[in-house]
Amino acid sequence: MPKIVIYLEDTYGKLFFDRLIARLKNENLFPADIGHSCKRISAFCNPKITRELNRVLLQTEIMGVLIILDGDGIAKTKFPQAQSHVPSNYKLKYNILLFEYEIEDLIVFNAGNPINQKSSSFLKNQRNYRKKDLPNYANKINLELI
Repeated sequence: MPKIVIYLEDTYGKLFFDRLIARLKNENLFPADIGHSCKRISAFCNPKITRELNRVLLQTEIMGVLIILDGDGIAKTKFPQAQSHVPSNYKLKYNILLFEYEIEDLIVFNAGNPINQKSSSFLKNQRNYRKKDLPNYANKINLELI
């Protein structure tokens, strides 16, 4: 089965995206015949990213890579840095998803709120959010808005 590899900085993001992709497949919004694997990368702009990207080249079933990173409020300046970790001759399709602040931006935006501060702080103030709650929000996301 062909597969995509998703790299995330966020520990709880792995389970969040596993659940979100399962929902997308159930709603026929993501091909059921494509597998995925979520892996945590230790930190933004860590040399391990490049090593991991080269490692997946050796796996024949991998058809693409998605790298999901926190922008920490300076996403525009972080994108070129993230791009620099992808080898210039990389043979797989890849995309970099860089949130303005963090993965919780998806939840805040999806609820119709502006993103003008760290989203986890906004959620904590509005909903008593804790980071470990992130995977539960995968079932609350309006799929038509993503």
